[in-house]
Amino acid sequence: MDVSSMRTFPRLMLATTALLSCIAFAYFPHNGFHPFALMASFLPLQLGALWWLKLTQSSPRRKPPASDQCLLAVHSDDVSGR
Repeated sequence: MDVSSMRTFPRLMLATTALLSCIAFAYFPHNGFHPFALMASFLPLQLGALWWLKLTQSSPRRKPPASDQCLLAVHSDDVSGR
């Protein structure tokens, strides 16, 4: 997978689970308040958000961005502050 598809897949997956959640909410009857139906319709969105969070977090195997490496150089003990 290239970098652009790695960034696109989590967004597409989150949009798909949001669509599933909307479809589930629209499927239940609206002739009264049904709390369990409401909670069940939000379940795909909640699970999709957790999966999206897991996919977008950086892993320890990846190198830190160059900005993180720059901060280490600026805040090292070698800087005397003069």
